[in-house]
Amino acid sequence: MIYSKKKSSSKFKFFLIFVFLILIFWGLKTFNLGFKNGNGKIVEPLPELSFSEKIELGLKELDLLPIGPPVLSGETIWATVSGGMVIYFKINSDYTKELASLQLILKNIRIEGTWPKRIDLRYSRPIIEY
Repeated sequence: MIYSKKKSSSKFKFFLIFVFLILIFWGLKTFNLGFKNGNGKIVEPLPELSFSEKIELGLKELDLLPIGPPVLSGETIWATVSGGMVIYFKINSDYTKELASLQLILKNIRIEGTWPKRIDLRYSRPIIEY
């Protein structure tokens, strides 16, 4: 008798788990929960930013307000920022390294107090023109 009691309790547990899972799936579908937006479509990831958009965001993070969008010409992308300074970047390079270099250059420039007309980050050694 004890053995049959254990069998029936395990069947009952299985039945309760089965009913619980059905209720969860019913609730997700009924209340439109899960990875769906209001239209019932699966939410898609954000599109990746273009190189020029990444540069523009990086400049804004450094408190350099771009005057218009960055301009693409050949293998170079350049942006004019507030104050008239022009900054040149190399396309298809590691823009995070170039922005880190620019941040260091700007830190030193702010200490010196003179503002350059042009910073060229396309080369291994940046060119600063006053």
